[in-house]
Amino acid sequence: KISPPSLVLPSTGRECTLRNNSTLFECPIETGERDLELSAFSDSRTRVTLFNERVSVRLSNNGGPERIPLSLHTGPFQLRIDTGPFTFLVFNTNIGEPPPE
Repeated sequence: KISPPSLVLPSTGRECTLRNNSTLFECPIETGERDLELSAFSDSRTRVTLFNERVSVRLSNNGGPERIPLSLHTGPFQLRIDTGPFTFLVFNTNIGEPPPE
């Protein structure tokens, strides 16, 4: 069974939440942030990648923060968790969504 990683914003220590039976990770981010630092904590056998149409950032499993370039305005990111060559899950996120009007 694939379990989703724990995602944390190192700048605030706040964690992203995965709603029950949901496919959406909601991160407590400020709209208009230019870049975002994100840490993932997951099983060492998994590969965690945050991606959208133009950007792909592999996250370290042990919480090493990675910079996510939000200033490129490339659209919302998705989170992919790979546990094997053909086994993966994809979650939507609120990271990179345009600010509400």
